[in-house]
Amino acid sequence: MVKHLQRHLDKISENDKETIEILKTMQEDEDLHAGQANESGAEELQSPTKKVMELTAKVMTSTSHYI
Repeated sequence: MVKHLQRHLDKISENDKETIEILKTMQEDEDLHAGQANESGAEELQSPTKKVMELTAKVMTSTSHYI
């Protein structure tokens, strides 16, 4: 998720300070959540599961503007 948010940050105009601040906060939150999950004993997902999740995310992000 952190990488996904970084891609958005890379595309946003430097003048859009409000959006940049929101996305950076989201990035920090996601990074914190990942650390907490690891500390709680979370395990890395298997590759096929990751691929399905990536594909699902792409479908959702590419179709969400139609909703």
